[in-house]
Amino acid sequence: MPNTPEQAIANAAAQSVNGPVYGSGQCLMRVRLAYGVTTTIPNAAASWAASTHKHPTTDPASIPRGVPIYWTGGSHGYGHVAIATGDGNCWSTDIRRTGYFDLVPITEIHAKWGLTLVGWTDDVNGVVVNTTEDPMAARIDGVDLSHWQSNVSATDLAAAKAAGVRWAYHKATEGTNSTDPAYPARVKLIRSSGLAFGSYHFARPSASSGAAQARYFLSVASIQPGDMRPMLDLEDDGGLSRAALTAWVGDFVAAVIAATGVPPFIYTHFALDKTFDCPLWVARYSDKMLAPVVPAPWKTWSIWQESDGVYGKPNSIPGLGNVDLNTMNGDPAALTKAFQIPGGVPVTPKPVPPPAPTPEETVTPADIKAIAAAVADINIVNKDASGKVEGNGTLAGMISRLDIANNQAADKLDALTKAVTELNATLQAAISAGK
Repeated sequence: MPNTPEQAIANAAAQSVNGPVYGSGQCLMRVRLAYGVTTTIPNAAASWAASTHKHPTTDPASIPRGVPIYWTGGSHGYGHVAIATGDGNCWSTDIRRTGYFDLVPITEIHAKWGLTLVGWTDDVNGVVVNTTEDPMAARIDGVDLSHWQSNVSATDLAAAKAAGVRWAYHKATEGTNSTDPAYPARVKLIRSSGLAFGSYHFARPSASSGAAQARYFLSVASIQPGDMRPMLDLEDDGGLSRAALTAWVGDFVAAVIAATGVPPFIYTHFALDKTFDCPLWVARYSDKMLAPVVPAPWKTWSIWQESDGVYGKPNSIPGLGNVDLNTMNGDPAALTKAFQIPGGVPVTPKPVPPPAPTPEETVTPADIKAIAAAVADINIVNKDASGKVEGNGTLAGMISRLDIANNQAADKLDALTKAVTELNATLQAAISAGK
């Protein structure tokens, strides 16, 4: 059985200090030895070509910890392979010292040797190395639900609990105007089952700000001490840049911390610039139980959604059947307790203050006089225009031949003139009353 990703990293680090020293140009041999894999494939470029578990990328920040990372090119076309550490660095041979592993930025490989980064793999020469041991992968610690899972009963939850499920999350809200219709009843049902309960919000970053969506979520969600901390479901980036999405998430997280005292889980595959001290919940479904890809800048995952009810082993749970299934990265009893909201008073979101009222403007006697003067000027212009029309025979003849539409327009003009005259009289009376 091959070494785990963490064991491969440890082996590379040990060789960097203690040796043994190898000749140059043997990157594939040393990487496969770190993973404990044998092969007859001759070089890194051939290993990349033969892989059936490729993840092409040119972004060093997107490459997870503990996986083989590949470049192509070189004077002989052999390429290069190293071991990624998940933080933009890698353990690479020959880059600093011939025959040794050294921890260097991934970008240094291209800068020094001119090689082209092509991606990473879950395997080394066909042997899967980025995998999780079966005992943990087979353990289901929690489920996450929404209204899409219909007919959830107390009996179903009791069967799931008996099978080892410790907690259940349920969708509460989406965006700023959608509440999951099953949420209110499921809150009571799950809590009465004895499972730890958690609420989550499905993010729509293009719809409104992170703070606005957090306020909406907190106004709907039933959150109390002993619950699992809330979760932000970030599957939609709204077309935002990485920096803008990070800022959006930061606003959401700040509002949740202010209300609950704890940072929420973030369920996502998107790379961000900050974690905001939020534990990572990540999905990857594979019948081979390939380990989840950890997006930057997280170094590891806290909850792995290992099955969507179709792929993954197992892909169902007694009582609830084929639902989203999750395992925790460590002892489930300790972690469930660690991720619960501490005791104290029930969590009540702070009320959002209404917008400040717009001050009303006061009309002074001077304003009324100015309006009256303007109206008087309009009357003079209207009367002058009327006199010119009546004194011009040719123009009068033309007006008499206008169609019905023009006559209606003239009627409207007369009505407007009358209205202005009445307004003038009213304003004059107001001025007199204000003296």
